[in-house]
Amino acid sequence: MKKTILVLSLSLFSVFLLTGCVVNQNTNQNVNENTNQITNQPIVGGDKDVHGCIGSAGYSWCEAKQKCLRIWEEGCVDNITILFDQLKKDTKINFGQILNNTELTWMVKYNNQNLEYKLPAYEMSAQEIKPEDITKVYNFFLTNGFTEDQNNQTVKSIAGHSIGYSYPGTSLVCGVGDQEKNLAVFCAIWNQNMISNNLDKEKVSQLFAEKYNKKIEDINLTINKQVNNYMSGGVKFSADKNAEGGIFLAVKIDNDWQLVYDGNGSVNCQELREKYQFPDEILKPNFCD
Repeated sequence: MKKTILVLSLSLFSVFLLTGCVVNQNTNQNVNENTNQITNQPIVGGDKDVHGCIGSAGYSWCEAKQKCLRIWEEGCVDNITILFDQLKKDTKINFGQILNNTELTWMVKYNNQNLEYKLPAYEMSAQEIKPEDITKVYNFFLTNGFTEDQNNQTVKSIAGHSIGYSYPGTSLVCGVGDQEKNLAVFCAIWNQNMISNNLDKEKVSQLFAEKYNKKIEDINLTINKQVNNYMSGGVKFSADKNAEGGIFLAVKIDNDWQLVYDGNGSVNCQELREKYQFPDEILKPNFCD
């Protein structure tokens, strides 16, 4: 069973240029006709690594997901395990094993709204620590490119306190919490796309509320897949997990979401593909073979 350990409030941070990544670029020599000088220009795509990832375009290999990705667009848990290993090495604190059954509740401020996200997190903890050990962990994050969020500090009390950190230009966020002589570090993947996904979920939920004359709080919507302007998932008209429900398909047209199917019956695969251009990534395997 997952456990929610740490609640953090994080203001939306801006995406900066990727840091901490060395890119080797092949160059092409061109002659400037006016000055007759030779200039070096990078050949975009000419620096593929052994996995086929193009470093000049910001892509790097993620072993956990077995694909190339941009870490400011999509996080990779490889970065968390590497970070934890470095934390143990630098601080020399006797942390226990890394656990991945923790859930991190991450609060984000956006357009005067407090958005809440339940993020699968990795945890590493230590017991019977010394006060200087806590300082070592805080300094580790601050000296390794992380930024402490001023809106995300819990005042020290009998229950301890927590501080959230983000790494500009990546999808990696972490929290450090201490209570008496115990210390825990949590890291998870969060990115700005989650905000748009959250807003999209609200809009589709509103469509169901209007269609079936329900209150918005009675709509229990689950998004299974979302690819660009296409969405599939399940819906129940109750907070009860055992309540009956159905599946749905939605498409965004002219920036407005539309329900094109909901229920438990068969779907018109030809219409979905030809009229709405639903990708197979959405349709297979639950809707169309």
